[in-house]
Amino acid sequence: MTTGDRTSWAPVWAMALGVASLTTSELLPISLLTPMARDLQVSTGTAGQAITVTAGVAVVTAVLVAWATRRVNRRTILLVLTALHAVASLGVALAPAFPLVIVARAFVGLSLGTFWAMSAALALRLVNGPDVPKALGLIFGGSSIAGVTTNSIASFLGGVIGWRAVFLAAAALGVVAFIAQALTLPSMPSTSTARLATVVEVIRRPVVVVGLLGVFLTFGGSRLFYSYIRPLIDRTVHGDVALVSLLLLVFGTSCFIGTTQAARLHRRNLRATIAAASLSIAVLCGVLVFVSGFIVPTTAVLVLWGLAYGVIPVGWSTWVTRAIADQAETGGGIQVAVIQAAILSGAAVGGVIIDRFTVTGVLVAAGAMMLIAAVQVLTQLSPTGSVRITVP
Repeated sequence: MTTGDRTSWAPVWAMALGVASLTTSELLPISLLTPMARDLQVSTGTAGQAITVTAGVAVVTAVLVAWATRRVNRRTILLVLTALHAVASLGVALAPAFPLVIVARAFVGLSLGTFWAMSAALALRLVNGPDVPKALGLIFGGSSIAGVTTNSIASFLGGVIGWRAVFLAAAALGVVAFIAQALTLPSMPSTSTARLATVVEVIRRPVVVVGLLGVFLTFGGSRLFYSYIRPLIDRTVHGDVALVSLLLLVFGTSCFIGTTQAARLHRRNLRATIAAASLSIAVLCGVLVFVSGFIVPTTAVLVLWGLAYGVIPVGWSTWVTRAIADQAETGGGIQVAVIQAAILSGAAVGGVIIDRFTVTGVLVAAGAMMLIAAVQVLTQLSPTGSVRITVP
């Protein structure tokens, strides 16, 4: 919403609050996986499918959202999304059995895929051109702050008031965000002319094929481990809730620091930065296999792991703006879909592995996938992110 040459920031802050509540809803199962599995009487791997289903729905949503909502006012979409994930968190809190948790988490995926596919375009509608970077910083800052705090706070509160009460609190946060958006967001009639054929056209480009493979490998390997970080920490600190919360906070903070430094590194050499981060995570997974029972080295590894991972999302977002600049909105939706597909695969495969081979198996699998990702990025992308090889 703009007035002359001035930007009204209230709608942007309301969006930032909305994305913080959405990110909170997305991440809660990660920090509460152990007590959820115990209370719902399912295995840890089965409980991890609450993450899988969210990602699966987000995959389909992100690809189709521009076309499916091309006639819908963007204000209406935002309000529906915020209400939807608030109701979903309430549904998880009240669910008497795990199948109902799965249903509720599917609605979180619908909100997740839609919002992230549309976020940049929405910022362009709300502020004047010179203010767009600041607006995006505020909106994505809401996600970053939630990413840093959610796991540690939720883990601690889950031990004090129970995991269901934590999901109730997330639902309340969603209600607050809905009220803020209802009071501040202007009408934003759709201007989209998206066609389903555009998605196919973009995907068929060689640079997109190569880049999206790198996106899948890096996010898949990272999330294969991250989805099951709680059981790893539980094994290290023997279930001490305060220490679990502290280590999750340390990890989240290091991710945030890595993100803040990523842009400078990517300007120098996008390919080398993404490859180095992927290789670092592969090595750190191997180290964790041997030190995960000891709190000091595990803490050190989690700090380094978070710093490396923080570089990756910024890197691939930068790649989209360079490699698919003429179709950035469609490309962004495709990238979100691939990221969610990677998260889905990582969580699903990790659930099978952890039930059969414990956390050690997850670490080995994640390390192998990140090593493959590092090789793929180094051999198939140029320093600026364009394709280096001919794709058949």
